[in-house]
Parts: sequence; C-alpha cells; structure tokens
Amino acid sequence: MAEGARDSEDLDMRFFHPLLVPDETERAFQTQRILEEILLAAQCAMSGPPEKKESCQRFVACHVQTLARLARECPFQDMRVSFGKVVSDLEQVGELSCPLLKLIR
Repeated sequence: MAEGARDSEDLDMRFFHPLLVPDETERAFQTQRILEEILLAAQCAMSGPPEKKESCQRFVACHVQTLARLARECPFQDMRVSFGKVVSDLEQVGELSCPLLKLIR
C-alpha cells in the first residue's frame, strides 16, 4: 500500500473513531460533532478564505468515501440517516468529487 493511502486511512480512522462507543447518547453526540465538522469544512471549501479553501476541500475529500459507506452500511439506523443527509447535502452543493461514490451508493 502506498504511504499516502495509509496516511489517509489512518486519518480517516482517527476522525471516525469516536463513533465506536456502545453508549447511544455518546455516539449520537459524536455523530453530530463529526457531521458539523464536515459541513463546516464544506462551507469553507465553497466560500471560505482563498488560503483555506484547498485545505478544506482536501479534508472533505479525505472523508467522503467513509461518509457514503456509513450512510449505506452503518448498523445504526440513526447514523445511516444522519450520514445519508450530509452526503445528499454535499452532492447538492457540488462538494462531493468522489468517482467511487456512485458505486458505493
């Protein structure tokens, strides 16, 4: 595996790791926190300061496949719905540039 791919996977795992808790209340809180962070980055990617746009675009792109997969395959319905809404919102504003997204969904 290429080093860049491993770094991306490690970042993805660290970012989504707080979701791996048995407590429903904590998982709901962490889901909301993660979704807010993704949406803030997407807003920054669209209309943020020029010096931050590229970084925000990379951040969203780094997590888009995991977002789509959680929207489809997460064992918790509330998380599937939440992640599905964010994926749909990002598609509508054109912030999803993931060639595999159509295959995942």
